[in-house]
Amino acid sequence: TTGVPYGEFEYGVSLGPMIRETIPLALPLFFIPLVLNSYLLCLLALGERSRSVFVRVPVVAATVVAVDLVLDPAAVALGFWEYTASGYYGVPWLNYAGWMLSATVATLLIDTAFSRTALLERLGGCRYILDDMVSFVLLWGVINAAYGAWIPVAIAVLFAGALVFVDRFDFPLSVPS
Repeated sequence: TTGVPYGEFEYGVSLGPMIRETIPLALPLFFIPLVLNSYLLCLLALGERSRSVFVRVPVVAATVVAVDLVLDPAAVALGFWEYTASGYYGVPWLNYAGWMLSATVATLLIDTAFSRTALLERLGGCRYILDDMVSFVLLWGVINAAYGAWIPVAIAVLFAGALVFVDRFDFPLSVPS
């Protein structure tokens, strides 16, 4: 309601039950997987560099903001919400500063709650743990393409490339016989 830290906006559609009549309950629930998937993707992509919290936290936070650079323009185009100030495809830059703050706090909480080594072991044993990220890239990338939002499409393609790089996005190029 204050416009800080995400900018002033109104919801265009009902997003379900509300917390204190201002925040749809679904939004924090959707935020958690976005941060966790970004965290896991960064652990895989950074390799040994992920050992340093001074590398890991800012890279994960920037990745979460990149996720929102894909998500918010499509959500605005679909009428999920509308901002009073404009910026990047109808989303004010203050929104992304708010996401950077939230992502940094969430990443620090994940860092405190989970062992990086244990997460890496789990990632090794679960090939499809980033399927939510694959679905995200496909869904929101296509929606942005449908609305001609080409920068978010390019960012979604970069995410697809990162998923291929960490061997979590398979492209069967031949039909099995």
